[in-house]
Order: sequence, then structure tokens, then C-alpha cells
Amino acid sequence: MGARSGKDHWAFETHTAHFDVQKGLLTDLLVVENVPEYNVECVRQALGPAYKVHSVKVDPRAFGQRAARARVYVVAYRRKALKFRDGTSLHGMLSLLRQKPILSISDYFWKKLPTMLLSAPNAANLADYERLYPNKMYPDLQQMASKMRGGSGTKVKIEAGPWSGEVLTALQKFDPERDEHPCEYVATKLATMNHEALHTWLQQMTDGAVMHPSGVTMPADKTSTVFQTPILSFGYKKPTDGWPILKDWVGHATSIYSNGYESWRETVELKVLSDASLGQPMTWGCVLPAKGFGRISVLMFGIIYSYAELHGKPCWSEEVEKEFKQCPVKNLNAYNLI
Repeated sequence: MGARSGKDHWAFETHTAHFDVQKGLLTDLLVVENVPEYNVECVRQALGPAYKVHSVKVDPRAFGQRAARARVYVVAYRRKALKFRDGTSLHGMLSLLRQKPILSISDYFWKKLPTMLLSAPNAANLADYERLYPNKMYPDLQQMASKMRGGSGTKVKIEAGPWSGEVLTALQKFDPERDEHPCEYVATKLATMNHEALHTWLQQMTDGAVMHPSGVTMPADKTSTVFQTPILSFGYKKPTDGWPILKDWVGHATSIYSNGYESWRETVELKVLSDASLGQPMTWGCVLPAKGFGRISVLMFGIIYSYAELHGKPCWSEEVEKEFKQCPVKNLNAYNLI
């Protein structure tokens, strides 16, 4: 109604009078269109229990129309006369109108692809890629797939299993409505945790592959040279724009925990907390990620949660520990100190 006064406006009586007339005529189906603020509950009260009322808010932009004029549509039908089929709804039917065809690049070509001619070594390498990395669309045959597994700075391909299942289940318990976030959990734990004890445990889990920060000397100046950086040398500070969006972060974490990542090409840019540390042995939290915070936070959550919540508990079985040891949580390539 005018001035957004709703049912308190004098003209609202025309609505109730209209619904009274339709009830008297035993109208089978009514469609009401109004502004999004329209009180749908008033329709239910006016028509009574004899009518089933559905409503949906629709924005023309969702249908490709260049008009920001959202509306609410109310469909009311007499229960004894009409009913929706099982498994269908007003929302479902409208959502079909918003679907768009999605074509892959191959759908735009009508000719068959030519026969692939590869040398025997390249053919064997391609077979390795298809076996080790089935989701990789464009394998780089200049890189040997068999050498990309295991060892520092390589992609570790694992299936979701005992350990990743435990961690991914834990991520579902974080509630953004209560401002809970896995990154906040890690920051809180690191603030009170014994770093030496954490490093000792990681050494045991990785057969000594995790470097101690003090065992690595910071480059003498800010350079673009790639160097191995201990995972525990990264500081953990909340970005100025806040923690990453939880849903996106969990999707990123699921990919890393289940499939690993190519650290040999996904390097991290670092920010030095103090220029005085250049040329000196690294310390706990002496650098911050200027690029790659999401990836580092995912790895740190896997480490901290496993150390604080899983290790030493009944759920930490041989299978869980074996999978954890396969995860890429050791050291990272880093470059471009700023």
C-alpha cells in the first residue's frame, strides 16, 4: 500500500474483499502479483485453510531482463480442486526458467579431432598423467608425471580417506552465523601453543622433512629467488579484509586435502615482518604470506587440528596417520620478499 503502510492502509480492504469474493465463487486458482514487501501471510489468513498458498520472489534480472523491479508472486489454489505433483513446486518450476545451457569448448567443433601422434615416451608420459591426475585437463608433457609425486615441492595425490575425512568433517562444524572460522581456530591455537613441541611432532610425522625455522637463513636482501621456507616460519595474522569467505575456503581446503596441489609452480610471496631479519636465521612466524594466504591457512589448519584434536586420540589410527604423512604439509617454495 502507499507509503509502505501495508495492511494498515485504507485501500487494503479491497484485497480482503477480493479474496472473500473468490472464496464465495470457489475459485480454483488465484495468482497475486505485488511488491516484495507484500505480506503473504495476509493472503493465507484471508483465504483460510481451504486454500494452499505458495509464494516466490522473482527478480527480472534472474531471467536476463535489464530491469531491477523485483516482485513477489503468490499462487493460491483450492486444496480439493488442484494439487502439485509429487516432487514439484512453484520454486522448482521458476528455477527451470533461469537455467542456461553450458557448452564445453569441444561442443563448438563439428569435426572429429585428428588422431593424436605421440612418440613412445610422450605416450607413456600421457598415460601416467591420466592415471595419476585424472582431473588435469591439459597435461604438460614437458614435465614427467611420474616425477611429480612424492618428495619436497611436488604434488601429492591422495584420495579422501581416514585423515582427510576427519578434517573435512570438522570443517562442517564451523558456523559463520556465530563468527566461527577455521582460520580463527588456528590463530587462537598458535598464540598459546608450544612451537617446539609442534615441530618435534611434525618431524616424527614426516621423517624429518619439516625444517626448523632456525635452520634456514633468510635471504640477505629482498629478491625474487625461490627458496624453501619452513611451514612453521609463517606468521598467522588476520587480513585487513577479514578471513576468507568460509564456503569458498572450505571448497579450497577440500581440494587440497583430497588432491594436493602443485607447489612447484604455486609459489608463495612473503612479507618480512622486519628488515632486520634479512640475512638472519628464520624464527617462528617471521614472515607473512602476501600471496597464498588461503593455501597456507588450509595447510596450517590440517596440521594444527591433527596435532591438537586428533593425535593421541582413539581416532588417530595407523590408517589416519599414514594418510596424514602423505599430505603436502612439509615446506613450501616462496619468493619475492617484500
